[in-house]
Amino acid sequence: MVEIECKPIRIEELEKGIELLMHSFKEEAITSRAFDFTKENTEQILVKLSILKAEAYLQSGSPILVAKVNGEIAGIAIVKEKSTLTKRQMLDIIWPTGIRALPLITKLNWRKAAKLGRAIKEAENIPEPFITLEAIAVHPDYRGFGVGKALMKEVQAIAAEEGQTIYLYTGDKKNEEIYRHLGYGTLEQRAVEDIVVYHMIKKAV
Repeated sequence: MVEIECKPIRIEELEKGIELLMHSFKEEAITSRAFDFTKENTEQILVKLSILKAEAYLQSGSPILVAKVNGEIAGIAIVKEKSTLTKRQMLDIIWPTGIRALPLITKLNWRKAAKLGRAIKEAENIPEPFITLEAIAVHPDYRGFGVGKALMKEVQAIAAEEGQTIYLYTGDKKNEEIYRHLGYGTLEQRAVEDIVVYHMIKKAV
């Protein structure tokens, strides 16, 4: 049996964790349609931007978890909580990220990205209070060992501390089925081109 250890990410682990996330998301339904990965450096630019975004999340108090097997990062989960920072503090964090995101303009599939933007807009009527499971990914070498379930259990523990609902969305039918098996219900479905985006919740227990 594989022993899995889930902990908050350390700042020195951020780059490796985000690289794992972005490599996995190249195949994810929404990301793979929004960005043109045939263009040079698309993944590298996304990694750099996502590291900045993750740093902003950490500064605002939102947790990022890593699952480790034998000391190696096997999975990552990013949780977005409502920020307690002032608008000025958030602007100071977001501004550098926005500037550095400019190279992504040439990597976007604009027509698809616009449609997907509407499809992934936060659902209405999410039971308050809630946290958002922004992203979760497992390294290909560790899939099937329970890494994803271990991360989801930790996210559930975070939500349970304050009686919060967990909210997420996915454009992959397979993932929708996995989340449903874990007790998530579909709050809303939005069809866009060849995919359906499922907005899902799991109420606090």
